[in-house]
Amino acid sequence: MAKSSPLLDYLVDHLAPLGDARGRPMFGGFGVYLDGFIIGIIAFDTFYLKVDDTNRPAFAAAGSQPFTYRQGKVDATMSSYWECPADVLEEPDQLRSWAVTSLTVSRRAKTPAKNRAKKAAGPKQPRRKPGAKFSLSGTGRTGVTMVSLSSMLSNTAMIVGRRNRPSGRPRTSGLASGSRSISRTMS
Repeated sequence: MAKSSPLLDYLVDHLAPLGDARGRPMFGGFGVYLDGFIIGIIAFDTFYLKVDDTNRPAFAAAGSQPFTYRQGKVDATMSSYWECPADVLEEPDQLRSWAVTSLTVSRRAKTPAKNRAKKAAGPKQPRRKPGAKFSLSGTGRTGVTMVSLSSMLSNTAMIVGRRNRPSGRPRTSGLASGSRSISRTMS
């Protein structure tokens, strides 16, 4: 993948008066960013700007099309990016105006209403047993329920202690003291 393209260099030069304009490689093309927000993509040597319901009619009126790519045997459309019209791309003032509109769209999309409620509620608490040194409680990707390491080790110590002690009383002092090995004693 190329580290740069003439189109990306052109865009960065013309968008620089608006703020920190830069490009980042992504999926064989480039993401075009302004002040840390993605405002467009370059794919197949074409510049696509970020759109939503507020600026999509201007793109449709200019005869632009949404970003379309081949996925397997079918064409996929990414409706959030539309081709920048050629006359807008050639006129730096118009390009900057359309880029500012896409920046507004990107900023608005960055914090959707559903995420604002989650952020107000605070961070999720980790599912961890009190006093456990290591915990993977819950169901993993394989569907197997996982348990904490400390409870696994204490259960193992109890089983080993019962086997080795005639009284049946488990010996767990080796683990409780912090050692990693299970000591076997014969009484």
